[in-house]
Amino acid sequence: MLLIQLPSFMSAKVGLDSLKHFINKLDNRYRYALEVRESSWFDFPIYDFLNQNDITLIWRVRTDLKTPTFITTDTIYLRFIGDRITEERNFGLDVMDKEGELKEYVDHIVDAKRDHHIKDIIVTLNNNYAGFGPQLAGEFSRLMYEPQ
Repeated sequence: MLLIQLPSFMSAKVGLDSLKHFINKLDNRYRYALEVRESSWFDFPIYDFLNQNDITLIWRVRTDLKTPTFITTDTIYLRFIGDRITEERNFGLDVMDKEGELKEYVDHIVDAKRDHHIKDIIVTLNNNYAGFGPQLAGEFSRLMYEPQ
């Protein structure tokens, strides 16, 4: 799956026509996911458009903008991004407790798997989200697979 990431300044009003033109040129041997970074994209006609074109809406988790957990394909693509306040030299030293938010997204995934035909789940985590990506991945995995 290839990620299409739109700039944070691009509203749906400005970018939707360009996106429609762009996706008609994509290689259909691949699957695609769209990361929007502006809230005007969170609208049912856009979800329908993504669904009709088999494009996954990325669930983006960042303090400045969280994507609604809307399903547009049979894939969930979840990105825990963070806000870049932790300096790289401090990764692993100042780890933030994000268990509550991780559990929230585990619940969203469990609900989606129950209510939709989900085939794939992609989760990416960066160091900026909680201070140390590998530890966060382990925590998320533990929460995903512990009995509900």
